[in-house]
Amino acid sequence: MKFQRVVYLILSAYFIGNFALIYIQYNSSKNIKKLINGNTQLLAEYKINSELKELEKNILLVDRKISQTITTQDTAFILGADHQISSVTHTLDKLQRINDNDTSVRYIRELDRLVHQKLTIEEYLIADFFSNKDQKLARKRQASQRMLSDTIMHVVQKIVNTRQVIQERTTNAVDLSGEKALNLSTLLIIIVLISGAFLFWFIVNNMRKQNSLIAQLDSSEKSAKAAAVIKEKFLANMSHEIRTPLNAIIGFTSLLKMKKLDNEASEYTQTIHEAGENLLTIVNDILDLSKIEAGMIRIELIPFSLQSVLLSIQNLYRAKMNEKYLKFNIDIDDHIPQQLIGDPTRLTQILSNLMSNAVKFTEVGTIEIKASLLSIIEQNAIIELRISDTGIGIPKDKIQMIFKRFQQAEDATNRKYGGTGLGLSIVQDLVTIQHGKISVDSEVHQGTTFRIQIPYKIVPTETLEHQDEHLSKEFLPAIKQAHVLAVDDNKVNRRLLQQLFFNNNIALDLAESGKEALSLLKLNTYALVLMDVQMPEMNGFETTAIIRNDLRLQVPIIAMTARAMPEERERCISHGMNDHIAKPFSEQDLFKLINHYTSIHQHSFRLIDVQYIHELSNGDTEFERRMTDDFIEMASVSIVQIESAWHHHDVAEINRLAHDLKSTISIFGLNTAFDSLLDTLEQPDLNEIKFKNCFSILTSLIKEAIFEAKQFLQLLQSF
Repeated sequence: MKFQRVVYLILSAYFIGNFALIYIQYNSSKNIKKLINGNTQLLAEYKINSELKELEKNILLVDRKISQTITTQDTAFILGADHQISSVTHTLDKLQRINDNDTSVRYIRELDRLVHQKLTIEEYLIADFFSNKDQKLARKRQASQRMLSDTIMHVVQKIVNTRQVIQERTTNAVDLSGEKALNLSTLLIIIVLISGAFLFWFIVNNMRKQNSLIAQLDSSEKSAKAAAVIKEKFLANMSHEIRTPLNAIIGFTSLLKMKKLDNEASEYTQTIHEAGENLLTIVNDILDLSKIEAGMIRIELIPFSLQSVLLSIQNLYRAKMNEKYLKFNIDIDDHIPQQLIGDPTRLTQILSNLMSNAVKFTEVGTIEIKASLLSIIEQNAIIELRISDTGIGIPKDKIQMIFKRFQQAEDATNRKYGGTGLGLSIVQDLVTIQHGKISVDSEVHQGTTFRIQIPYKIVPTETLEHQDEHLSKEFLPAIKQAHVLAVDDNKVNRRLLQQLFFNNNIALDLAESGKEALSLLKLNTYALVLMDVQMPEMNGFETTAIIRNDLRLQVPIIAMTARAMPEERERCISHGMNDHIAKPFSEQDLFKLINHYTSIHQHSFRLIDVQYIHELSNGDTEFERRMTDDFIEMASVSIVQIESAWHHHDVAEINRLAHDLKSTISIFGLNTAFDSLLDTLEQPDLNEIKFKNCFSILTSLIKEAIFEAKQFLQLLQSF
């Protein structure tokens, strides 16, 4: 409210100030205009006064010339009288234009009459003089001339007096206008200075308040950051402290389930396993909530099959639905593209949450997932997924509440069915992040239907063909021949890993500390190292730094961490590790990851050497992918450019391209095989025979190197 008042005050002051300035400026301009007009009038009066004086002078001069001529009888004195008479006539014409004062006009008319009368008498006098007429008449006319001259002088003086009054009045008006203009200018300057001072004070005062607010915000931001750090540490510690024992619980119960147990023991084992899975779901929900709040949820864009995702959901919940004798149907629209580009992991998480609720709240009947294609626009497909059940339903007035965090439709629901109330909130957030929509229809005791619409890109046909070709090639898993070192300070986790590797006939050495791991690495060669991050004395990051910097080993290192925060993988990679797996992990995920890295690092090629790129990447697989892509593209382009330069007879360009190609091939250690050929192409005296021989071999080798690089890229992308 106070801020609005300040805004209104500023706006009012602005408009009032503008009107005041406009008014002052208008009056100032008007007075300046009066001042200019007054000065113009004064100049005109000075000019009239000058013309009257000139008239008076010329009349007297003509009188003198005529008098001297008659008195001396010498015609020399009359010379030039015509010019003065003409000047008198011209001056009278100018005076006739004055019309600003009635008295002046009357006197000027009288003056004109008298002057013309005088000029007529003077003409007679001159005529009489030259005709030698009666001197008596001449003297009489001369006397009349003098009387007219006196009368003219008297009239001229009256005109001068009249104009003097006008001049004084004009001068006063000019002085008044000038004074007003000066006062208004002074007032304008004062207003500007006061406004400037007020504005300066206002700006300084606001800057002071702003600085105070910034200081408060800075303090609040620091407090928020400190709170966020504390929260992150708490979540990390909670994740570690809960996931570490969960890893053992779920891992060992999985192993127990493979054993032959009596019915009671099997039931106990299954109960423990389910309890562990439920606890893991709660931990994952809390961590997902933290990721969403921090804006750290990342949506991958990778090809996937919607049918495969739905079948995996069916397999995941088949046992639970069988226990409750529920029917389950999947209906997939035939028009849905075979391969889509999106995030199958997040889609699985969404469907898993919705399926979990459907199974939980349905005692009798059917659960159905129906996938439909709504539209395809420019390789973008809008997919709708409907998850329907015949469960307890949701009251109409409670539907919007179910998407709020930590809330369920009814308190009794929580008491009877359990749960944190986070699942649907996370589902809504995940759908929104993927630019999708979610809605729900439900009736109490009739069931619930969730509708999800998410846009996915369609994989181009040529990419599908390439993928099918790639998938048809089976690489022998290198993990069977691998020797792995696992480093973990937790005895239970070491026991679990030992059993998992023993069951799969894979060689494993165990170390319970970073120092013991370093000792084993000095004595043995390992295909891969599983490294626990949180260990006493020397943690996983410190141990990895010594492996990379002191031992100079590029062995793949996979971090095992109970921290499931989104930035954990990047954190591990930044410390020299190749990847990470979060506890608790499944046997399948663990060995898939190990097989991936052992396959890449044990695969050998005839031409390319991947050791150098491994050393450069320091375990960053994404970097290796980008560099391999660049090599394939640049090597292909270089061959085309060299051939084009030869056709244009540009040997200098061939020399340059051959030199640049040496840098391109060095990433895969091809210099030994290619240097002699490229040296020949760098020679200034390159002739046709040399070029054709070298270029033919070079092209063949480049094609083979590109083929091997594509195989290496497939290995990198297989995970």
